Amino acid sequence: VDVSDRRGYTPLMWSSASGSIDLTRYLLDSGARVEIRADDGATALFLAAANGFTEVVRMLLARGANPALGRDGLTPRQTAVAREQTETAAALEAAETLGGQLLQAASDGQAVAVRQLLARGAPANVADSAGVSPLMFAARNGDLGMLQFLLSRGADMLARDSQGATVFDWAGKSSSTGKYVVAFLKDRPQVAETRRGKVAGPPSIPETLRRIDALLTKAAPD
Repeated sequence: VDVSDRRGYTPLMWSSASGSIDLTRYLLDSGARVEIRADDGATALFLAAANGFTEVVRMLLARGANPALGRDGLTPRQTAVAREQTETAAALEAAETLGGQLLQAASDGQAVAVRQLLARGAPANVADSAGVSPLMFAARNGDLGMLQFLLSRGADMLARDSQGATVFDWAGKSSSTGKYVVAFLKDRPQVAETRRGKVAGPPSIPETLRRIDALLTKAAPD
């Protein structure tokens, strides 16, 4: 489902840009990754925000989309503000606030706070200025429960910080818990499929287009 066109745009980006709630939900449920960036830096969240599709924005945030990933020096919220998309900007501002609190709670090892913030809509893939995510903090702290909860809310195990370090590198920062965290993460479906070489082979373009066309046909009025 993450096959892209010549500009790096995925089906999720196009559905988000057009404000299609049903199609966006279908793609997310089919495993589309929210953090993919097009060649111009755009994400699905950025495109939905730029066009003022608040419900799509909320859906993407609920699946872990990072509100800090922008394009041309502007975040999704800043772009919404510039285009006078007031409701969308307010939703993104709330997500940014919750995201900052989530990073702090994850860094401090506050598992209860992390669960509460995620339940309130904090984006699981938010990252600090160094590109460090809550999942990386949880891996460093050796908190398997927090890791599991973040992953259930869409945390991306394939993300890297600004130094190129992965969640596995962050797990290795602890000599006492690192090996247990690595073993736990390697058993997750996303990593297991990558190790078997399956993630690199998404559905073919024709098959993806057939699925999208079928959903659009179903949603079209009689």
